[in-house]
Amino acid sequence: MSKSAQDDSGLTRSLAQLAAEIRLLQQQVTALGTAARGGDPAPAAPAVGSQVTDFLINGSSEGILAWDRDCRCTIWNPALVSLSGMPQEAMLGRDLCEHLPDFFGGARVTCLAGIRAGSPVAIYDQPYSHPRTGERGYFDATFSPMRSEDGSMAGGIASIRDTTSRKNAERALLASEGRFRVLVESVVDYAIIMLDPDGRVANWNAGAERINGYKSEEIVGEHFSRFYGEDDRLAGLPAKGLAVAERDGKYLAEGWRQRKDGSRFWASVVIDAIRDPQGTLIGFAKVTRDESERREAQAKLDEAREQLFQSQKMEAIGKLTGGIAHDFNNLLTVIAGNLDLLGALADSDRMQRLIGEAQRATDRGARLTEHLLSYSRRQNLHPEPFDVNQLLIEFQVLMQRAVGESVEVNLDLENGLWPSRLDRAQFESAMLNLAVNARDAISGSGKLTVTTRNVKITVPQSELPAGEYVLLAVSDTGGGMSSEVLTHAFEPFFTTKEVGKGSGLGLSMVFGFAKQSGGTIRLESTVGLGTTAQLYLPRTEDVPVNAVAKPDLPLTQDGSATVLVVEDDEDVRQVAVDILEHLGYRVLVAENGIEALSILSRDEPIRLLFSDVVMPGGLSGIELAREVRRLHQDVRILLTSGYTTDTIGSTAEFTFFRKPYRPADLARKISDLLGDATPAAGN
Repeated sequence: MSKSAQDDSGLTRSLAQLAAEIRLLQQQVTALGTAARGGDPAPAAPAVGSQVTDFLINGSSEGILAWDRDCRCTIWNPALVSLSGMPQEAMLGRDLCEHLPDFFGGARVTCLAGIRAGSPVAIYDQPYSHPRTGERGYFDATFSPMRSEDGSMAGGIASIRDTTSRKNAERALLASEGRFRVLVESVVDYAIIMLDPDGRVANWNAGAERINGYKSEEIVGEHFSRFYGEDDRLAGLPAKGLAVAERDGKYLAEGWRQRKDGSRFWASVVIDAIRDPQGTLIGFAKVTRDESERREAQAKLDEAREQLFQSQKMEAIGKLTGGIAHDFNNLLTVIAGNLDLLGALADSDRMQRLIGEAQRATDRGARLTEHLLSYSRRQNLHPEPFDVNQLLIEFQVLMQRAVGESVEVNLDLENGLWPSRLDRAQFESAMLNLAVNARDAISGSGKLTVTTRNVKITVPQSELPAGEYVLLAVSDTGGGMSSEVLTHAFEPFFTTKEVGKGSGLGLSMVFGFAKQSGGTIRLESTVGLGTTAQLYLPRTEDVPVNAVAKPDLPLTQDGSATVLVVEDDEDVRQVAVDILEHLGYRVLVAENGIEALSILSRDEPIRLLFSDVVMPGGLSGIELAREVRRLHQDVRILLTSGYTTDTIGSTAEFTFFRKPYRPADLARKISDLLGDATPAAGN
């Protein structure tokens, strides 16, 4: 029997006993009054006891039934009339031992025993049909005997209580608990665990089994701290969670938790304190979710955002450096051209020495702009299919010289390496830059290892489309780079070397070469362990070629062929004129394409058009060249620019010559284009 039922039955028995005692008191008071009057009863005011009895019995919400020693009904109160549907006039004086109403149903035998017996009888949750609605209901009943002073049976009293509402509430509660249990057991994405006040597992759902790996019978009764790692247990983290939940009502946390098999997962944990209506702590509800996938996805998203930011930053820097390099090339063209012309006129050793030093400085400036253009992916590349392994074998000696004897250069080359299309000169320059960087990173002796592998990228990456690539990894045993240095490693002019020890363009040049070749470069570095540069180059199906060095063409010394120079920059235009005239060519000049067409329309005997590409006036060098080809098919065409084809568009249909240029290089280019060892007069 439940505690609430025990309390209810005790209250009912107390009420029945009180009513019996009041009735006996009433009888005693009446008898005393009769004796005082000499045995002659006389009318009197109603006794106080009678008023109390009527109030308790007739005003009670419970059914009250009483009988005398002959089983005749003496009390059938209004609540019992409502409960049973039997009126008082039909029941008072009736022999209950013979005519107990059908209301008592299947409990009639027990009820009769209570009426006849000399000891209390109780029944609980007895079903009955409601007399008015016919709905099923329930009642509890207690039958208590009353005895005379001599101990003989004087009758009895019973209380009948309608428990339908309570019973329905209990059934609803059980049904609700059942549904809740089914719900909890059906949840597999969350571990829902009930803990006792000491933190021991009291309930374990299917989600807890899936996430933690324990079956219910393995874990119920165990302390929940076993889900934490050893370090967390020693730090008192489980106890802290319970203490905070008990103090604040809730504890929220994220961290690593441990499964039965020892593996770890990233958990999001909520612990709620559970209290009874009086506020006493009766346990905790702990809900855990495995957030490992979400955490990994968030980390990848953060990484992608960082890569996008770096890519956008590098693109912006690339555009800036490309523009600077173009303007610098025009300046170098003027300087280099005039220095070469001065060198031809100089008549003293001191003058020749000074001009030579200026020329060497100009060459260094040209190499810097070449690196800037390579970084900004605006360098003119001449890619051909190559066997990268063969290039590395041929280049190993030069790499060894670059790093010195204290650094050992090793090649780990994969057999059957796919060919890749690349610019050999730029590739060798990139490898040399990587080797020099490795040498500078190695303190004392060390190793430089170059590895090649065939790799397939199946999932497109932010900087690398899906496809087949030749992976070239250059690893050193140097001091490595911090994460902060890695973030800026490819930026032009960024260097950790001492002032004067490096321009900061080495890695930026390699970055530009890789991007312009259709691949990418990645750096992996650990402070104290070294750095690996991973260069990805796209695979080509073309057959590798054997690069053969072209012999130098003879330098033109004199001649009288006419060349039309079209250049909007006055200084560059003048140096071009000076170079060509020094070489013996007859030179005509135009500041833009419209003026050049006007000169060509005069029927001048022009052999070569030498034009800049980017010019004002609405007609570019490429558009001018196409018009000249249409109108004057016998005129040779040579285009030049400090920009590259990525900026000015394709120049594949014409011969292209990049600024800055030297007089000797221009002489060879024109001689090669005209097909003469020396310039020829006329057309």
